[in-house]
Amino acid sequence: MRTPSEEALLNLATALEDLKDLVSALDVKIHNLQAEIRSLRAERIHQEKICDSAVVGEPAAQRDTDGPVPSDIELKATSTDNGGTSSK
Repeated sequence: MRTPSEEALLNLATALEDLKDLVSALDVKIHNLQAEIRSLRAERIHQEKICDSAVVGEPAAQRDTDGPVPSDIELKATSTDNGGTSSK
């Protein structure tokens, strides 16, 4: 039979493993979303170049002002903690 302290530690260990699994799943989803963003941007730039072929002026690639897809480091720096408050 386990003591209440042992039971609490076991529950905590189980909760931490579940949290680790959730973080891993979120990391995969973030990676997939970043890839989708890059793909959509590339498609938009391609479509702008098609439109620009009939228009004289600045190339479409120079007008891309969205910037880079946030990296994992940037996402971790802006993730929430402390009950949902931003860590930035």
